[in-house]
Amino acid sequence: VQIKSINKLKIILDRKSTHSISIHLVDYGVSFALSANELYYILFSDTISPTDFFSVLKPILYNDNVEKILYDHKTFFKKSNFERIAHISVFDVALAEYLINPEANRTLLVMSQKYEIKVINLDMLDRKNPKDQAVYLIEASRLVFLLKEKLSAALKHENLSHLFYDIETPLSIVLANMELNGVKIDVQALNKYSKKIRDLISSLKSDIYHEAGEIFNVSSPKQLGVILFDKMKIFSHP
Repeated sequence: VQIKSINKLKIILDRKSTHSISIHLVDYGVSFALSANELYYILFSDTISPTDFFSVLKPILYNDNVEKILYDHKTFFKKSNFERIAHISVFDVALAEYLINPEANRTLLVMSQKYEIKVINLDMLDRKNPKDQAVYLIEASRLVFLLKEKLSAALKHENLSHLFYDIETPLSIVLANMELNGVKIDVQALNKYSKKIRDLISSLKSDIYHEAGEIFNVSSPKQLGVILFDKMKIFSHP
């Protein structure tokens, strides 16, 4: 169902008592699922902007009793422009899949195939066409909602639930806050340490030049090879 006004969005969210909501945000719009069969989408316009959407959604985002199911939650919260996102109940399907299989391709389409969730080929949609944009948003939020159950079971099967819920998710939220707000650094201490490292590197280079009997570019594998194997004849440990 398309939402075309802020009032309709408020009515839908206010009357819903839900324990979980999947949200998928892209540049041109956003969609959310309150169940696998109850899906809504918004195409951003002068009527509803991203700021409007997040102002209405904010109470739900900060409600710990409502689990937010997202794909790449750090990017989501960056786009939301919230100043702080601590203490938010979130399930990131991309993060869960990373723990289960770090080497896997974690696009939504690939994950749908892996976990045998029927979905149209999202890569074939024309993201510049409003009709295809709507289809993509609906399918994406439905897929994210369904992936949560599959991934939760996989995490439990691989004994990764504790790692995901108690370590990786809280840590990722801290990192997202750092990326959003920055970190305070001691510039004077960093400059002092930087000088110490530069002096150490200079001293080590002097020792290397002394042993080699000439000055050369120690960062060049080719020049270093010539010094070690052609000039110094180090063959025992090539």
